[in-house]
Amino acid sequence: ENLFVRHWDSWKDGRRSHLFAVPVKNPGECIDLMPEMDADSPSKPFGGFEEISISPDSKYLVFSARNVGHREAWSTNFDLYQAPLDGSTSPRCLTIDNPAWDTAPSFSPDGETLAYLAMERAGFEADRYRIILMDTGTGRKRVLTENWDRSPGSISWSPDGRSIYATADNLGQNSIFKIGIDGANPETIIEKGTNSLAGSRDGRLYFVRDTLDAPADLFSSSLDGSDLQRLTSVNSGHLEQVEMGEFEQFSFPGWNDEKVWCYVVKPVDF
Repeated sequence: ENLFVRHWDSWKDGRRSHLFAVPVKNPGECIDLMPEMDADSPSKPFGGFEEISISPDSKYLVFSARNVGHREAWSTNFDLYQAPLDGSTSPRCLTIDNPAWDTAPSFSPDGETLAYLAMERAGFEADRYRIILMDTGTGRKRVLTENWDRSPGSISWSPDGRSIYATADNLGQNSIFKIGIDGANPETIIEKGTNSLAGSRDGRLYFVRDTLDAPADLFSSSLDGSDLQRLTSVNSGHLEQVEMGEFEQFSFPGWNDEKVWCYVVKPVDF
């Protein structure tokens, strides 16, 4: 009657992943926040809690879901929905105006602005993400990064609510950028390595980082990217038994003299 029958490496059996709220004072009560939705949140098979954000006043949450009925297998129309944590009303769609992908909601510290990622080309899951800012009071939206030739993968607010930190592929790296909500040009603050944001606290930025010669560990830096510190060494015992070849990034002119970036990994003790 409808697809998917199988999605990547998982058979579909008719069950959905829904969000529930469990009151602290009554842990036996579980409130389905998506009772009428034939959709998954977090999305399957790759979604996680980056698709969900709880308002600073803890009254409601915003989540991303693809609620399109039998068109699911052909659609990239993920929308953002707002639902009260007490389950008193059904989820309300916030992005019905966009037929393409909306995801990664993130509330500003004061709760007055919701930042999220949005594509604009429906049905094309490799489109560029843009950062959208929505006024939570009026619903008015504006595109923050229309002229930025990067596609953010994750976002997080600065503690003062004046900037957004974003990760994006960047010349063979996955860098961390700082973007002022006033529309200032994005500033690269952590350039090297593959980085994924964890958030900020007490004047520090926290993120997971790996490189071609080191697996993922937790790092921190100042909010401007200086004072980089490694906080964990999870695989130090294994790495002591392994020799790594040095790697080097370089560029060369390609078709029509366009710059092409690549890596060379040298043999051990080269």
